[in-house]
Amino acid sequence: MNAESAVLGPTTLVRSRLADLMLAAAPHAPCLLSAPTGFGRTTALRQAAARAGPESAQLVSVAADDPGAWVRLRRRLEDARGEGRIRYVLVDCDGVASSSEAEEARAALIEDVAIWSGLIMSSQESLDEVTLRFPGSILLDRSDLAFTDEEAHAVLELLAPGSPQAPEVARIIDLSEGWVAPLVLAASRLRRVSEGPARTEAVARWLGQHGAEVAVAPWWRSLTSAQQAFLRETAMLDRLDAPACDVVRDADDSQQLLRSITRSEGLLCRDVTTDATPRWRRHRLLTAALASRGGGGSRSERLEAHQRVAEHYVERGEVESAIFHLIEAGRYQEAGEQLRDVEVHLITTGQAELALTWYSDLPPTTWASSTEHELRIGWASLWGGDTTMVRQCLARLEAWLVSSIAAELEAAQRAAVRGEVQLLSACLAGAMADTAGMIAAARSAVAAFGDDYTANSHQLAPVVVARGLLWEGRTEEA
Repeated sequence: MNAESAVLGPTTLVRSRLADLMLAAAPHAPCLLSAPTGFGRTTALRQAAARAGPESAQLVSVAADDPGAWVRLRRRLEDARGEGRIRYVLVDCDGVASSSEAEEARAALIEDVAIWSGLIMSSQESLDEVTLRFPGSILLDRSDLAFTDEEAHAVLELLAPGSPQAPEVARIIDLSEGWVAPLVLAASRLRRVSEGPARTEAVARWLGQHGAEVAVAPWWRSLTSAQQAFLRETAMLDRLDAPACDVVRDADDSQQLLRSITRSEGLLCRDVTTDATPRWRRHRLLTAALASRGGGGSRSERLEAHQRVAEHYVERGEVESAIFHLIEAGRYQEAGEQLRDVEVHLITTGQAELALTWYSDLPPTTWASSTEHELRIGWASLWGGDTTMVRQCLARLEAWLVSSIAAELEAAQRAAVRGEVQLLSACLAGAMADTAGMIAAARSAVAAFGDDYTANSHQLAPVVVARGLLWEGRTEEA
């Protein structure tokens, strides 16, 4: 019995939501489960069979690439149908149906069984083509099988009693992305690491390094040497699409390799894109494992590849991907120019944090110019009613004002930024009906700006003071 079955058996963590979903769907259409090893497909079938009861459910296992196995299974099920006692047929596929004969035999079984009984089939293979052949079928993929945060914490508690509470293990749960295999590894590590404030941090760090290798190994071994080489060569890409992979590899067969890798459900998941180019995202632990395997080549090779693919994305107008690779290539000036172009879009689409992440990736010498962008994000957030984001922007700006970087600037430059920060703070106070705070901050802004009224904000500051005074009924002062 593997660790997954031990943890998720019906006597421990019963995932009733998943079992109920399959049992409710199967009588109406073939229900297909498609996910990588370690996501709990087999255990989900076992729990669904147990929930349905032995009198109405038959659970069978079949070698996916053996046409004869499918034929024999079909005959067995026909016999069971003749007895009139089977309502659900749950099929656990071992391996991938790579031959056309096996695919046809499987399709014949699905077509036959689905008309008289609730079929639930589990496979590590991507079943998109099966769902196209049977349009009424219901596909549950890794996102449906993924463990919720609550379930993930329950696994840690079951295997490592006394584990820290959910907020403390959030990093571990994030790394797992709903995959139970790394949760089992993390729980094992938690049992061995002594109690202390850095316990979960140490386990998360271990999982992102050594644990990633262990978790990824079974899937990695199922790949061909060409597929493994492809993933190592493209490890420096944040997303995988065929044109970008071709640029990085200086090759023209990336589309075929991506198709062959994604034929089996694994650690690449389809990314939602706005164009027609299919794109995939790696599981976080696969990215970590590739890094430990020297993915992407030497540092100079990675820099050169980042430069090539950055130019590729700039030409295609995919600004966000271009910025990522420009920063990785050390071309900070160009990254900043691209970021200015896309900043408004990021703010208006609720992605201000992404812009700030990129700013933080720029070297300290460029930080000063980023304060104006932080201010714009703060103002946009204020107009949008996101007061939490405004406070976060103000906190970062206040920290910058006392940093060594700010200390190196001229006094007039520091005063200008301080005035902008105080003005934003004043308007936030006004939005929160804190007129006293509004007046005090706006007066500080006026003092910081001095006699310079060339900028709009410099003109706005005394107006904000007057508005606050009017709200307090201090008309003469206003």
